[in-house]
Amino acid sequence: MTTRYPLDHPGGVESVARALLDLLGGGEEGWEVRHVAAYSGRFGAARIPLLGDLVAAGRLAARLIRAGDVLVVHGAEYAWGALAVGRLTRRPVVAVWHGLRARESLPPAMNPIGKAARLLFLGSEILLQRAALLADATVAVSPVVAKDLQSRYGFRRELKVIPNGVAPRTASLPRLLHGDAGGSASSSALPLRVLWVGTTAYNKGLDLALAGCKLARARGQEILLTVVGIAAESGGPGPASAGPGLASAGPGPASAGLGPASGGGWLTWLGSVPPHEMNSLYSRHDILLFPSRYEACPMTVLEALAAGLPVIGSAAVQWLVADAGEVVTDEHACGYAEALRTLGEPERRRQLASAALARARAFSWESCAAGYLEVLDAVEKQKGRRYRHLSKQGAVSGPV
Repeated sequence: MTTRYPLDHPGGVESVARALLDLLGGGEEGWEVRHVAAYSGRFGAARIPLLGDLVAAGRLAARLIRAGDVLVVHGAEYAWGALAVGRLTRRPVVAVWHGLRARESLPPAMNPIGKAARLLFLGSEILLQRAALLADATVAVSPVVAKDLQSRYGFRRELKVIPNGVAPRTASLPRLLHGDAGGSASSSALPLRVLWVGTTAYNKGLDLALAGCKLARARGQEILLTVVGIAAESGGPGPASAGPGLASAGPGPASAGLGPASGGGWLTWLGSVPPHEMNSLYSRHDILLFPSRYEACPMTVLEALAAGLPVIGSAAVQWLVADAGEVVTDEHACGYAEALRTLGEPERRRQLASAALARARAFSWESCAAGYLEVLDAVEKQKGRRYRHLSKQGAVSGPV
């Protein structure tokens, strides 16, 4: 099983592989699961768009020459390296699609050179991901990704939909459910503690989150926003990294009196946070603000739901949030400000917290692992033959 980074890296794909590694390898089905990472961390070539994916594919190919009977690649953009190894060594390859690069939102280009670079990046990434369509088995992590594969790439072979799972976290519920008089749940006059998590600022809607919170504060609502995954320097990331409007959406450390990992004022920038510390962050906040422009099956939302946090999300996560939060269907700060006002009422948050816990129970790692075992058993049985030739044309299995 391969990922871009090591399993302890603070990323959604790595957390999925980490959970699967434990469950698949510890079962009675006879599978021994090993993990291979392309990079040891997010530095060097890994930080460079497109080049990082090309190098990752080459590194994975070199490290998979003598590893495994079945190759499971988390990330369609660098699956071609494993596919080359699989064809040479007659080993089946399972490509796991965690999203389509063609659907991801990039910051708008401000000049002709930027526009050309943007087109080159997207065109090249689409070609890289198209190679993954040749895998012996294809897994999509959400119904959204499955439909995108069929509509955008014309994929007509069998496609297994396996949503990510999440571990229950009843011990880390926010104080809201316990009626703690010292928490913000006890009174709508106390600050609403809001959490945003992401590493790609524009695609995850950091500009919308900041603008929505700023507008809500201008209307008189007390809000404390914590930004996780993005480090602010000299007032926070600028438009080039997060999109138009971010630089003026709210104060960064210089104007709010904050350090990159300290509190004070209404806005806190934490930068990267290790996975094992996220539970504590969820328990100290009232809601997750997630105005993402494109998502497949985000672990951040699942983890928040499992911690009993209501979610204010975009249309991209509506299928996942369901009735456990508020969904804003357009990209306007006023919609998010209104949702923040609604969730400023403790009783409304209490209702949504219960719904969040119920929603999270629909996504278990056990059912996720069972889906992967079905795929592994199928490709192993067809080893030496082309699995895709035996597939039903246009069939999609899983919870679409």
